[in-house]
Amino acid sequence: AWLVAGFLAIQSWQFYSTLAWLSPTYVGHGWDARDAGLLLSVFTGAQFVSGLVGPAITDRVGDWRIPLVGAGLCGLAGQTGVWAAPEAAPWVWALLLGAAQGASFAIGLVLLVRYAVSPAAAARFTAMAFLVSYTVASMGPTTMGAVRDLTGGYSAIWLVLALLMLAQLAATLTLKPSRAPVR
Repeated sequence: AWLVAGFLAIQSWQFYSTLAWLSPTYVGHGWDARDAGLLLSVFTGAQFVSGLVGPAITDRVGDWRIPLVGAGLCGLAGQTGVWAAPEAAPWVWALLLGAAQGASFAIGLVLLVRYAVSPAAAARFTAMAFLVSYTVASMGPTTMGAVRDLTGGYSAIWLVLALLMLAQLAATLTLKPSRAPVR
């Protein structure tokens, strides 16, 4: 239960931080607010699609780590791109970030059901995981803002988020379907 809550905390931290800082990052690179807002729309649209596709893939492959690793690698590529080469392919970075976040969150919700032994256990598990993950994630945008203030730029935000994605990938590898169920 704690592992899934931790996974969801990292994922949600990244989601809310990306939501808060993607557009300002590009405004900081000289984009006008309208284009930076459109970039955020690409991020959001990709989430919608991958949020529907991720669980369907999970049902077909049986091991949710496979699509979660794929999503994590997409997120890592997007975060690294915004960090190291923000102007090289910003629309691709936004698409990768959105695809990663949508699939990771949707599959995370699947885990809350798949690891539970009963509907009552799923309800308790979900309440615990949401309490932990959203409490931790609520600090993400502000903490990333503090990182920006300390460094004087947006680049460090994306480096920190990429490092968090490595932690998410490590957590993903431990989320074996054969883990003990939550009671």
